[in-house]
Amino acid sequence: MPAGPEFPLFEKDDPPPVYVVERLLMGNEWATVRDVPCTKRTRCPERLVFFSVKGGVGRSTALAATAWYLAKKGKRVLVIDMDFQ
Repeated sequence: MPAGPEFPLFEKDDPPPVYVVERLLMGNEWATVRDVPCTKRTRCPERLVFFSVKGGVGRSTALAATAWYLAKKGKRVLVIDMDFQ
C-alpha cells in the first residue's frame, strides 16, 4: 500500500483506532448514526456491540447466544452480524 494522504502509515508502537482506517478504506462514515429524538412513542432502543479485530474468537456465537437469551426473556431483538467471512 503506498504512503500518502489516502493511505497513512502508522508505526507499530502508535496504532490508530481500527475504525478510522476502515472508514478511509470504505470511503464513508459508516459509524455515524443519525440522532433520533426519543419519545414515549418511539422509545430509544438499547444497542449491544460485539467487537474484536481478531477472527475466530466467538463473536457470532456470543451474539447468537445473547440474542437467544434476551428473546427468551421477552425482549425484542434484532441481530445484524457484519462478519463478512
